Amino acid sequence: MPSSTSLHADIIVLGGGIAGLGCAIPLAQRGKKVLLIERSDLRGQATPASAGILDPVLGMHARHPMLPFLLKSLREYPRFMRHLRSRTRTDVEFTQPGILYVAKNVKQMRKLRREWKWQSKLGLRIQFWKMERIKKKFPWISKRVLGGIFYPTVGKVNPALLQKALSHYARDLGIQSKRFSNQPLKLILENAGVSGVRFGRVNCYAAAVVNARGCWAGQAPRPLRLPVRPVRGQIVLIKGRSRLPAMIHTMDGFYMVPWSRGHILIGSTVENAGYRVRVESRSVARLLGRAQALMPGLGPARMKKAWAGLRPRSKDDLPIVGRMPFPGLYAAAGYYRSGILMGIRAGQLVARAILTGRQPREIRHLSALRFSKKRKRYGG
Repeated sequence: MPSSTSLHADIIVLGGGIAGLGCAIPLAQRGKKVLLIERSDLRGQATPASAGILDPVLGMHARHPMLPFLLKSLREYPRFMRHLRSRTRTDVEFTQPGILYVAKNVKQMRKLRREWKWQSKLGLRIQFWKMERIKKKFPWISKRVLGGIFYPTVGKVNPALLQKALSHYARDLGIQSKRFSNQPLKLILENAGVSGVRFGRVNCYAAAVVNARGCWAGQAPRPLRLPVRPVRGQIVLIKGRSRLPAMIHTMDGFYMVPWSRGHILIGSTVENAGYRVRVESRSVARLLGRAQALMPGLGPARMKKAWAGLRPRSKDDLPIVGRMPFPGLYAAAGYYRSGILMGIRAGQLVARAILTGRQPREIRHLSALRFSKKRKRYGG
């Protein structure tokens, strides 16, 4: 019988997407030995499959508990992008073309005006555009569009390049990475606390373990399991007659993003499809139809590529960040549609929670402890 292998670290981070790397990098910067463990099968991973939009107001309202966090994440993003590029020499295609939310009927226009009323007090740069101004920026847009709100500082990145750059940075910091395939992941528990994880015949020992497994955070062993489920999103890359000058988003969830080489990314579906990562022809046709309806002047869209990814959505639609009820366990999960924007800052705060032993005030309401109050045994 083959003997087991033992690995030792200060902290183990489960998950190699932006949630996991966002935690691992600041811990390594502070001199901690970090072991990053990820699945061998990367199909469905949220980070490289996303649209890369850095939108702090998506799904928000004036009193939403995540709004201040996301606004701060947006303000800090350019500085981190400069730092990342200086360390890795990798261009992640970070730009700030802005995003325009448009209304296509009277009901949507009323909603848009309500959002303008509270968003104009946030300190976020926003501009209310009438149809005449929209037409100058987007001459190919549908005549059905009545008006919109433009956010000039909202940016975007290429998520696949971002993950590549973060992985490069992690290696330069000495972060060790391991992958497991079909071996079951188990916790090693000693003295009423966690002392590591086991997969197959590999024992990994550490004083703290972070669940940053994205959509698979809900498939971890108890007490590491989190109430997170996958939500599938399908995205299509198209080629039109002209370049898109800025991102555009309809009030009912459809978006178009300018991409490299004059391409345009369109999306996205929101589907409860379990862990099935596949592109469906009817969904692609629907997205192409919506692009043609919103931007008829771009001409017939030629599909270049289509893909699907799984977004991690928590039980209460809020991220789960920081301490977990069981000693030595931490969470960085449930980022849903804001992972690219919030992953770096959330990871820094998880690192602070691990290093200080205290949940930072900024993420106190996001702790997994909020779920343990509702049941005697968490994760059951």
